[in-house]
Amino acid sequence: MYDRESRAVPHIVTTDFWGVFELLEARYGPESVYKVVVEVPPTKRVFHRQAASRGAIERTSVNVGAVIRESELLAQGLERRGYTVIRHRAQGKQTRDGVKRLTGIDRRMNQHERDALMLCYGI
Repeated sequence: MYDRESRAVPHIVTTDFWGVFELLEARYGPESVYKVVVEVPPTKRVFHRQAASRGAIERTSVNVGAVIRESELLAQGLERRGYTVIRHRAQGKQTRDGVKRLTGIDRRMNQHERDALMLCYGI
C-alpha cells in the first residue's frame, strides 16, 4: 500500500488471490483507495532452452497462463467491488539495492514485495 499523503509505503505484504480481497475489504473500502495497481504479466510464449524436459516446459507454460488469468480475475473482481484498477506491466526486477536507490526504503523484502513496491512507484 502506498500512502499518497505521506509519500510512504506503510504496508507491504505477500498474499494469495483471496487475501488481496480480504485485506482491501477489511482495511480499506473503495472510497478510501485512490487506485489499485495490478501487475499483468506479459502474454508472450515461454521457452526454456535449459529445461530438463518437455514436461518442465509445459508446466512453466501452464503456470504462466494461470498467473495471467489470476491477475485479470483479480482486476475484474476489484472493479466490481468499486475499486479503480490500473493494469500495469512491471518494468523489470529490482534488487534490494535498486529498491533502496529508487525509493529510499531499505528493508528486507522478497521479490514479490519488491515488484509490488515498484508498481506503487510506477516503475
